[in-house]
Amino acid sequence: MRTELTGVFRPAFAFVLCLLPALGTAQITEIMDASGDGAGNPLDAPRFIAADASGNAYIGALHSDNAFQVTLAGAITEIIDPTGDGIGNPLDATEGVAVDASGNVYVAGLFTDNVFKITPGGQITEIIDGTSGLDEGFGLAVDGAGNVYVTGNVSDNAYKITPGGTITEIINASGDGLGNVLDETSGVALDAAGNVYVTGTTSGNAFKITPGGVITEIIDETGDGLGNPLERPESLAVDPSGNVYVTGSFSDNVFKITPGGTISVLIDETGDGAGKTLAGPAGVAIDGAGNVYVAGRQSDNVFKITPAGAIVEIIDETGDGAGNSLKLADQLAVDGLGNVYVTGLITDNVFRIGPCPTLASAEVSRPGVPPNPDVFLPGVTSGPVVGRTWDPVIDHSTFFPGAITDFMGISATALNTPTGIGTLLCAPPLPGLTFTASAGVPFAVPVPADCVLVGVSLCSQGGALDASTIALTNALDITVGSL
Repeated sequence: MRTELTGVFRPAFAFVLCLLPALGTAQITEIMDASGDGAGNPLDAPRFIAADASGNAYIGALHSDNAFQVTLAGAITEIIDPTGDGIGNPLDATEGVAVDASGNVYVAGLFTDNVFKITPGGQITEIIDGTSGLDEGFGLAVDGAGNVYVTGNVSDNAYKITPGGTITEIINASGDGLGNVLDETSGVALDAAGNVYVTGTTSGNAFKITPGGVITEIIDETGDGLGNPLERPESLAVDPSGNVYVTGSFSDNVFKITPGGTISVLIDETGDGAGKTLAGPAGVAIDGAGNVYVAGRQSDNVFKITPAGAIVEIIDETGDGAGNSLKLADQLAVDGLGNVYVTGLITDNVFRIGPCPTLASAEVSRPGVPPNPDVFLPGVTSGPVVGRTWDPVIDHSTFFPGAITDFMGISATALNTPTGIGTLLCAPPLPGLTFTASAGVPFAVPVPADCVLVGVSLCSQGGALDASTIALTNALDITVGSL
């Protein structure tokens, strides 16, 4: 059985960090602001965003009626403007954005009822317009064969456009044709089997459309049927296993729907359960490891939910922490490098949240002079790695066999001071950085999932006691690593 002293690890750890060089919020970068490309083409009300495998991001702006490419190196290019294709088909109120494997970018015009394709070479072609019945082009997705899917927000439908230009309506206001209607079609997503998923914001539901045209309602306004409703669903995403995730923008929650139809709440208004709440969830995205990301439009933040269910806020209204704030966090994308992108609808900006830097954790034994017993051993299953539990242990095979309790402390300052119970190798730890365990049982030290901790070096020292005696072990000088 593992035990630990009461106290919160992170606040004390954060105090230690103020004594040491730290990475701060270096992993959050504002990659675009209202100045757009800096050449007179502004970014006004960015909403939808897409990203490719190389780390290029593509952003559509609702009010400036344009879209941009931002490379990983930071080069910004306006790829389409209000003139649309330049031959009489304009772009007004950019909504959905998608990119295919060949680098073609697709953008939807809400008020122009159309979708444009932009090739890597800059050729712009209108691939659908209002004559098809599309009214207010909204969500976009593209499959591996180059088929494009677009939702009609007012026409209550969705279309498939093949690379050859064939346009097919795949769902309309009648929904599944069994009484479950589709009203205000918004999000669209695809799975690996070619199934298409769409949300009905006003109808409070989501549908699955198979390649053969079979339409099934997979969730309705009752949500999970256990008292957790779905209100005004917007975005959706599908993971590699075929699980579908739907955001409830008014019910302040996100649902997971398995291929077998099991519905559960992934995250609700309590957010991380530690005071960081979720309000008005809008965008949802999934990375290659199965982590789900959710943007809180009204809470101005983004959460990461791991496959194991751990929830971490990865950005809040402070944005990059350097004066560039995030307001109305709207849509999300994840690139092939693991970077997460979020648009700030009111702050007219876009942030990239990168993974923690790659740095191996280290646990180096330091017995001291004169030496203490070298019996405090490194982590059994993990080093001090962000987001994991560090579990060093004291070996009692020769050291203090009658010990009842082991203890350890973590400090910012290394010492080498002889005492009557052994050499004190670390300065006395702060409250909250002292841990206990039954003799010989690994300690359980939670390391917060925070990139700011990566690279921080500290010292830790173990000890043991029985009813009347106490003894100190060697130290472990530790360097915190990344996930």
